[in-house]
This record gives sequence, C-alpha cells and structure tokens, in this order.
Amino acid sequence: MRVEKVMNAIRQALELLPASSEPGHATPGALAHGVGTILRAWLQPGQRSLLARASIESLDRDEAEELLAAMEEATHAGPPIAPFDTITAEAENWAALALLGERRAYFAAIWRRFPGAEKAAFLRAARDAA
Repeated sequence: MRVEKVMNAIRQALELLPASSEPGHATPGALAHGVGTILRAWLQPGQRSLLARASIESLDRDEAEELLAAMEEATHAGPPIAPFDTITAEAENWAALALLGERRAYFAAIWRRFPGAEKAAFLRAARDAA
C-alpha cells in the first residue's frame, strides 16, 4: 500500500510538469523538492537510494551526466575558504559543508604529509576527543 501511495504522489507531481513552464506554476525544481519531501516521509534511505539510482539509470548518458554534474556542483563544499577567527574554525566550517568523499580525499592527502611523530600525536588526540 505504501508503494502505491508513493507512486500516486509521484504521478500527480509529474502531471504538473507540462504546466510548470507557465507563469504562476511550480518550477521543475520546486516539484522535485516536493516529491523529495514525500519520498523522505514514506521511504527508508535505502529505498530512496535505489529509486534514485534506477531513475538515473533510466536517463540517456548525456542526461545522466548533466544531472550528476549539477548535483555535485550543488552539494560539494569546494576548497577550504579564507580563515575565520582561527584555522580551527575554518576547518570545522569546511568539514561541516564537505561531502564525505571530499573529507576522505583531503584527510588522506593531509595524513600522507604528516611526519610519523605527528601521526601518533594526532591519533592520541583523536582518541581522547572521542
């Protein structure tokens, strides 16, 4: 029954798309946001991921690449910005905005640059902070 409700809500949103280009109607982005809200309420994270992947796989290659590039641009933090009050505040801000893949890439690059003694001190500090 839940899947049927989700599919009906998606169908209703999709029926609004042709009118979305007319003034006074919802934009495709607003409709996508609305459908996303419905999906978050009715589906578990794994179910939403599967649905998103299936949707992307249904696109032509060019459409999929365009969508994925737009999503990456909209969600990644980019490089760290100029410092705030302290370098720690800057790092905390960047880490809060960065995607997991970005944090992993920067952490791996930084870790490789640490001297051995610094790595041991860092691990002790991380253990104490946990």
